[in-house]
Amino acid sequence: MIGAFPGESELTRERILILVLLLIAFSLRIWGLADHNIWWDEGLANWAARLSVSDILHWTAHDVHPPLYFLLLHGWWLLVGDGEFALRFPSVLMGVLGVGLIYRLGRSLGGSKAGLLAALFLTLSRFAIAWSQEMRMYIWAATLATSALWAVVRLCQRSDWRAWIVYVTAVAGELWTLYLTISVPITANLIFPLVWLRRGRPRRLLTRWVVAQLVAAALFAPWLVYALPRIPTWSTAEPSSPLFFVHLYATMLAVGVPINLEVHTPLTLAALGVLVVGLVALWKSRRTPAQTGGLVMLVLGLVLPALVIYIISLPIHIYYSPRLAPRYFLPLSICFYTLLGWGLAVWARKRRWVSALASILVIAVALSGLASFYPGRARRDDYTSLAATLRAYRHPGDGVVLHTDKDWPIFAAHYAGAYRGVPNGASVNRATAARILAPLWEQREGVWLVVTPDAQRNDPAGEISAWLEARAISFRAWHFGESDLYFYARTPQRAVDLHDLAPDFVPPVGPAVEVAPGVVLLGAEVPLPRYRTGDTVHLFLYWAPPPRETIAVRTQAADGAVLSEVVVSAPVCARSSPTRQQVDLLLTSDLPGGHYQIVLQVGKGPAIEVGRFTLIRRSPAETVRPTDIPHSLDFHLGEHIRLLGYDLPQTVVEPGGVVELTLYWQAAAPVQARYKVFVHLLGQTYNATTGNYLWGQQDNEPVNGEVLTTMWVPGEVIADPYEVSVATDAPPGQYQVEVGMYGLVDGVRLPVLVDGVVVDDRVLLQPVEVVRE
Repeated sequence: MIGAFPGESELTRERILILVLLLIAFSLRIWGLADHNIWWDEGLANWAARLSVSDILHWTAHDVHPPLYFLLLHGWWLLVGDGEFALRFPSVLMGVLGVGLIYRLGRSLGGSKAGLLAALFLTLSRFAIAWSQEMRMYIWAATLATSALWAVVRLCQRSDWRAWIVYVTAVAGELWTLYLTISVPITANLIFPLVWLRRGRPRRLLTRWVVAQLVAAALFAPWLVYALPRIPTWSTAEPSSPLFFVHLYATMLAVGVPINLEVHTPLTLAALGVLVVGLVALWKSRRTPAQTGGLVMLVLGLVLPALVIYIISLPIHIYYSPRLAPRYFLPLSICFYTLLGWGLAVWARKRRWVSALASILVIAVALSGLASFYPGRARRDDYTSLAATLRAYRHPGDGVVLHTDKDWPIFAAHYAGAYRGVPNGASVNRATAARILAPLWEQREGVWLVVTPDAQRNDPAGEISAWLEARAISFRAWHFGESDLYFYARTPQRAVDLHDLAPDFVPPVGPAVEVAPGVVLLGAEVPLPRYRTGDTVHLFLYWAPPPRETIAVRTQAADGAVLSEVVVSAPVCARSSPTRQQVDLLLTSDLPGGHYQIVLQVGKGPAIEVGRFTLIRRSPAETVRPTDIPHSLDFHLGEHIRLLGYDLPQTVVEPGGVVELTLYWQAAAPVQARYKVFVHLLGQTYNATTGNYLWGQQDNEPVNGEVLTTMWVPGEVIADPYEVSVATDAPPGQYQVEVGMYGLVDGVRLPVLVDGVVVDDRVLLQPVEVVRE
């Protein structure tokens, strides 16, 4: 029989060990909690947390997830407000609770060693850590699933009322959290007859079990009745091969990394090998009926839910068919870690050294996944500074337009005020601009326009901004890298107040400092604590009154060495409020990583520290040798950028297909500005939809915005991949691929030079043939 009751001293040691594991789990999950940007789904959760309870229920009934997580997040938001750290923190707690619960699950099946090993593997799991740092419900579902599995084992062992309550609560809770967890009660009910028969068909156990299922179903039924007629029926699924599915599933369980699966295959196979050996040992060991049921339940928990995930991720139209995503595997991972710990605990009884080596191997695999998780993490200033500026200046009579609304949840996470979105995906012409803007314009004293990177794709002619500019008395502009902010004043009074802060805005005032005779600096604001090379620090200064002389802003290392300096003119003085001034500090790729001070000096006055930040250097890219580039080129774009060549593996494509292209860039010196790359597919036939000869396009900053031109290290070769979608109605024929760069702020193309002579503002690559089968 597996497992034994520990003595008093062993029990004390066991409690100390699980406490240590819980502390480690908490540390790994809290570390860097706010050091990554809010993404689309997290922004949606942040937005939902601000809704009323009735609105949350109504919205989730029309969404693909039930409401429990959002209701709990709403309650937490009422206590702590907005913020990445604050709203992610409940997921941290649930992740740590899951470690404690998997310990109880493993211990109830295989004794203390099985529980401790299972808890150790979950503690170090990159998969679990990553989702314990997200504003999403998946770690909650995994923890509730662990509770339910533990309760099943306890019910099969002792049939006590506490386990009954935990089971009912956990099953109902997980169904109210994530529909996919329906696999947990299904799996439990598949193994229950086996346990019940092996225990001699006790009537009391059967009665409690049936009642537990009925009560759990009754607790979930009201929501199901309300939501079922409203659940969406669209599909975003894409076909994937069974082999890829299994490869992804196994890699996520073992290593926790969803990309470059082939690189992690040896480690994944090693962890799976340990699992198989452990399963063999478990199957050969003596077991109680409850342990047999638990073993079958965990194995089914690995297989059956995965099969369900694969089926619903196929492009079939049954309610909502989602695209395959690794996060759906998280609740299943509990079975994997528990089986690993239990199997190794059984091996330890006969071959302790083999079990120890296998445990070390599993730990090494887990640590290999963690090795790339924390280094170099720093949030990008996507909407932080923009939203702060909008809050600082927006007056009660102003309106806000988001152009476009593709990433509206991310914007909404940073800005809680009302706004109107320009629909993403629809082309904008003059009539469209008038229809969207005219009602808002007539009702407001002025309009704020937030221009996102996708605006150019929907509105290449700039019809939205042109409509506002043609009617505004005056306007202002702020630039924040890939996004811009504009204000257009409609009334004379609002034009007069153009530089005044909002009446209800309270500047972040520190100790007032007189930096020059009669010039007082009220405070300064550095939006983020950590930046990466290539980013821009948008420093905000608050004056009362502002200086009339130029202002020098220096970036200094901890030892006082000046590494960069920006000299700016005096700001325009606000009429009836403190004056807010924005100073942009570009962190070029040649700056060393470390802690920095920002020092300000007005004229010949004293130097004053106004802020601090930490600079994280970007990890170097994989080495690319010139001989590795299939098609070599030698074009210079602007002063410091070279296009070394490209890779175009497929030159024949069907309408609706994808042209895969990789460009290879190199910087001769640090690049001081951010540029976007354009990749255009030009046909010989006029495209009435786009109003030109363009039949495919992808414009973005290099490497999908991950490696900005300001981050390039001189001499390093940047491999920049693209997937250009060909229009479904593209006629057969030969198409030209043109590439180049243009300024992120001004949109002006960089000149293309050969031997120092400008030859064009684009580079033509090998043509592509579009054919119809």
